[in-house]
Parts: sequence; C-alpha cells; structure tokens
Amino acid sequence: MTSKRREYTREFKLEAVCLVVDHKRKVAEVAESLGIGASTLDNWVRKYKKEQQGVAPAAG
Repeated sequence: MTSKRREYTREFKLEAVCLVVDHKRKVAEVAESLGIGASTLDNWVRKYKKEQQGVAPAAG
C-alpha cells in the first residue's frame, strides 16, 4: 500500500512557522495541534530562518 505525500499551502506553512517563531511555542506542541510531524515543522522553521538571514531557499 502506498501513501500519497501530503502537500501544504505556503500560507499554512507560514502560519505554523509563525506560531513557533513569533509566539515562542514549541515545535512539538504546534505540530501536534496542527496534525503534522514535528520534523516537518522543524524543517519549515529552519528554512524560514535561513530565508530571513538572506540565504536563498532550495527548491521545495
């Protein structure tokens, strides 16, 4: 059985990252409340922080 990879909108990702970065909530707490994996959210947060420092994002 194969599972389809879930896709999230840019707005959803930004809102999730905002909860961690701006509201100082824990990645695990936010991920659980949104029903996503903590490692997924952690990746989004790291990518967001790199973008804020001026590092060009990789594709994806």
